[in-house]
Amino acid sequence: MRWGFGWKQSRPIVPGWFGLGSGLAAARAAGLETRLAAMHEGWHFFRSFIANVELMLAKTDLAIAAQYVDCLVSPSLRYLFDIIVAEYELTRQEVLRLTGQHRILEHDPALQRTIEARRAYLDPLCHLQIALLSRLRESPEPVPQLHRALLLTVNGIAAGLQNTG
Repeated sequence: MRWGFGWKQSRPIVPGWFGLGSGLAAARAAGLETRLAAMHEGWHFFRSFIANVELMLAKTDLAIAAQYVDCLVSPSLRYLFDIIVAEYELTRQEVLRLTGQHRILEHDPALQRTIEARRAYLDPLCHLQIALLSRLRESPEPVPQLHRALLLTVNGIAAGLQNTG
């Protein structure tokens, strides 16, 4: 559970969408595009699942996630982020194709605006969190004030994303 929370805090929100694009693309390649469309049209569960994935795609911020990677991930592991970015793009394209939209949350502009408005508050918290994590990792001794400040960023980001619990 802790790893899922971390993926959400650093904003790629990988557990919410990773792999779906590959799965949808494989189904289409197998000739099942019509069946996928029928499932989306007629099966509430599948439509809700796709809507939830679309929401996670909208909340994903790969530019912020890249900053976590650049500052906090070992250079030998950074190639993994390229895999995440590629799957994000594939998932985004496949969801748009399935829903018939041109952009994520096109059918819900109010929700789109809400997510965008939250970024003005979330982005500075993420930058602060990256700096605090860096400082805590570099510190030879525990620093209670840094730890407390880090916890405040965790709470703020969780509240702003409204889906990290």
